Amino acid sequence: MPSKELTKPQERQEIRRQQRLAQLLVVASQQFARKGYEAATLDMIAREMGLTKTGLYNYVHSKEEIAALILEGAITHLSESLVAIEGKTADPREILHQIIAEHVESLAHHPASPLLIMHFDQILDPETFPGLYALRHRYEIQLRDVIERGIRQGEFAVDDPKLASLFLLGAVNWIARWFPAGQDDPGLSARYVGQWFARVIVGGLRAPDSSAGEGGVEQ
Repeated sequence: MPSKELTKPQERQEIRRQQRLAQLLVVASQQFARKGYEAATLDMIAREMGLTKTGLYNYVHSKEEIAALILEGAITHLSESLVAIEGKTADPREILHQIIAEHVESLAHHPASPLLIMHFDQILDPETFPGLYALRHRYEIQLRDVIERGIRQGEFAVDDPKLASLFLLGAVNWIARWFPAGQDDPGLSARYVGQWFARVIVGGLRAPDSSAGEGGVEQ
């Protein structure tokens, strides 16, 4: 059966609910970053939101669901960013460079990224959150497809696009372990780190005889 259309008051109520949920995810991200995932509680998040714990259940059912929603938003942003980049250029080197830089900056600017990205599988059960794991796999496939196109066009010299995509994700996600906390250079920006990693990774994949330059990539 087709879903029932919402009335105007229902639409306004749903908009307010989504806005409140978005605020909840920001507060939870900050709590996870400050306290750690295990130590942060729903009571803490509820107090920060000005809600009772019971009131919090109007938006989410568990701390795991909050973590899943935060990660879903982060991965969806990257997946959509990759699609947008592909809409602007067909050059696989430039596509990969831009998405690596965006991936790094997204990690660096998200307060909960070191915790949630590095402990994704330990925190969240794939049987409970199959959609989230499917979303992550889709993003991996998107990256692999870009690398495969680069191989076919003679731009990349690697022979295993799956391993190349896993290498890329491993290298980039590991940044969450050390940036920005504990960095030796306080002036090191997320943009600089993102551009640096993009140059090194894309440069490492390039075929030796491919044309010089990175298609607009900063040198």
